[in-house]
Amino acid sequence: MASVLPQTVCLLHMPTHTMKNFAELVCSRPRMWTVDGTLPEVFSFLSGVNYAHQAGTPEGEEYDGGSPRALLDWLTDEFSVPGMAANANWISGLRDRYGTDEAALAAMQQYANTLPSEVDRRYEIGYAE
Repeated sequence: MASVLPQTVCLLHMPTHTMKNFAELVCSRPRMWTVDGTLPEVFSFLSGVNYAHQAGTPEGEEYDGGSPRALLDWLTDEFSVPGMAANANWISGLRDRYGTDEAALAAMQQYANTLPSEVDRRYEIGYAE
């Protein structure tokens, strides 16, 4: 009779996992997070998440915002026009620069991918893929 040995798993040969932050997840699959996955819906959703985090930050603690805040700050830096609301030109600026909403979302996802891996650690959002 052949003996049955438990299988061992060699961790050196297992695929590595990368962590995606929350903003990157939303931009990569906008229809999962919003009704139709449109650019304005993604802005509204990320703004809402950012506001909820800000409002939920305990008194005395510093609000860091995580990846939603970082992405919204990037949009403001890149596309705001002096004298107008910070978000007034995000959509037109992205469409002018990238041509389509899909390309704009891809650019937003690419920016979110550059954020430090611990950007959302405080909120425990994101996932390993």
